[in-house]
Amino acid sequence: MTIMRPGLSYNSPPGPRAKFPYLFGLKFLKDPLTVLYDLTTKYGDISCFNFSRRRIYFVNNPDYIQSILVTYQSKFIKNPGLRLTKRIVGDGLLTSEGEYHKQQRSLLQPAFDYKRIAIYTDIITSCGEDLCKEWGRDTAEIVPSKGVIDIHKEMTKLTLSIISNILFGSSINSETTTRIIQDVTVLVGYFNHLRLPFIGNVVEKLPLASSRQFHASKQRLDSLIFAIIKEAKLKLKLEGKERSDYLDNQHWNDLPTGVRTSPKDLLSTLLLLDMRRRIMGSDNTSAAMTTQQLRDEIMTLFLAGHETTSNALTWTLYLISQNHQVESKIIEELKCVLGGGNRHPTVEDIPKFQYLRNVFTESLRLYPPAWAIGREAIDNVVIGNYTIPPGSVIIMSQYITHRDPRFYSEPNRFIPERWSYDMKSNLHKFAFFPFGGGSRICVGEPLAWVEGILLLTMILRNWKMEPLPEHPVVLSPLITLRPKYGIKMTLEPRDIS
Repeated sequence: MTIMRPGLSYNSPPGPRAKFPYLFGLKFLKDPLTVLYDLTTKYGDISCFNFSRRRIYFVNNPDYIQSILVTYQSKFIKNPGLRLTKRIVGDGLLTSEGEYHKQQRSLLQPAFDYKRIAIYTDIITSCGEDLCKEWGRDTAEIVPSKGVIDIHKEMTKLTLSIISNILFGSSINSETTTRIIQDVTVLVGYFNHLRLPFIGNVVEKLPLASSRQFHASKQRLDSLIFAIIKEAKLKLKLEGKERSDYLDNQHWNDLPTGVRTSPKDLLSTLLLLDMRRRIMGSDNTSAAMTTQQLRDEIMTLFLAGHETTSNALTWTLYLISQNHQVESKIIEELKCVLGGGNRHPTVEDIPKFQYLRNVFTESLRLYPPAWAIGREAIDNVVIGNYTIPPGSVIIMSQYITHRDPRFYSEPNRFIPERWSYDMKSNLHKFAFFPFGGGSRICVGEPLAWVEGILLLTMILRNWKMEPLPEHPVVLSPLITLRPKYGIKMTLEPRDIS
């Protein structure tokens, strides 16, 4: 098929020729994983279909994915679907473009280097221990000593506590945590309505109950973030670390070295890095981040920093609970590394958990929290044998590529042992890309690995889990890959000493 444009024509890849393209688009929104799987099965590495007034290209070839995310990344911007999340996170690192994105990325990157992440390990293990103790209290009165939990809700609660401590230096109380979980669920669900072609923007403006819930949830989260930013700025001022209008070199030099290099929380780190950028930049003209800009970055880190990790942990624990042989190997490794005592795992222990890392990697392969990436072409770009015209949207799906039999034997099976050194050495970089790739790769990837491995260690050494057989486990691919109805598990205490 040839697409005609004024003065140009483009050869189009194969794809479904729906009599009513709008209905095919709705089918994609309702069940995107099945639609994408069918496209790659029937049409190969690149296919296309119409959705509303846009041409959508689905790409499932690591070379093509690398071309889009790395080689020709300047020819693309974020896709329209992700740009809708600006209604939630604003113009933060996830949604910003161009020079502003580069500027913010360079500002935030030092806050996620490995040395700084090592500072947060005590927060991670302490929060993990608190949750295990809470489960212990909840199951102590049950005979036999088995409790039932929704592991997705529990992991969301846990990762919210961790990101709150990492970002703000303090935990959020349980009542507020419960409210945040409810608000985030409202925002994620409402996002799906906004994606509907033609009527998405209309839905937002109608006086519907769902619209009122969305705006109320967003307002509550905004109020929380703005209050925390105000408190952090006030703390700096009261400690003499910043004047209300500007900070000169003398004020920066007055800061103790420890405060400049190792603030206790990520928000303080961001504020101090912003100061340093203004003061020590090459032209000394960089403007301070506004409160709204700070809000957008913190909201992005707050939501992304717990949502993806909670899903990754949920799916990993679910897979382990169904594979007792894998679980036994993990327990033996925990005994070997940690011994018979009850000491917390440390950042130095992480490289020793080789099998557990393979388990976590295999879980990210099968159930990547970020299940798809989208881009919109802003220039002509050649992908494979086709020229993609400006305005086209390209979809790449980690979920589909990670299960491609060309790259993985028995691709739908949970086999942590597949991640040998030789296998990883020979695997195309973009046959496994749970954190994206290129200049927009997830800035929090190092923290995600550390947090995931430490929390799995804390949980599995204390608890054995079994899935409730009657509880349905259904994928819900919204902004992230969630279990639609949660995942119910029975808890049984474990002692590896």
